[in-house]
Amino acid sequence: MIKHERRRRKSYVAKPRPKYDNDNYKPDEFPTTQYTQAEQTLISELTKKGVEYLTQIPFKRKDEQTRKGESKQYITDILIKNTKIILEVEGSKSSSSDNPERDKYFKEKGYQIIHISNELALKYSFVLAELIKAFANKSSL
Repeated sequence: MIKHERRRRKSYVAKPRPKYDNDNYKPDEFPTTQYTQAEQTLISELTKKGVEYLTQIPFKRKDEQTRKGESKQYITDILIKNTKIILEVEGSKSSSSDNPERDKYFKEKGYQIIHISNELALKYSFVLAELIKAFANKSSL
């Protein structure tokens, strides 16, 4: 009798792919961005209106350092490109309006800060996006 050998399938284990092609990737440099629902709604409306923006932009403070000797930083929610407008969506976790040092830092750098509550961003994001678009177009002239 001829024995039939059962072919074994080679088990293939996918190698984990790096998040970035950069070999010098450090997780602390590019933290995972988590947006609140209000931020997501406002970002979606800004995209629909064609407003160019950046999110989660760190501004390093050279006057203060962490225990590791690195510069501390302020992270903005939304920065409108080609203008000096910062949108801060106020959530329950962090409230920038309670931090006057942060506002003072950005004002000294020449930025205008607009604080928007979560409720306002959720209910009137389309109106806010239209106003921001008009203001950004006016500021960039």
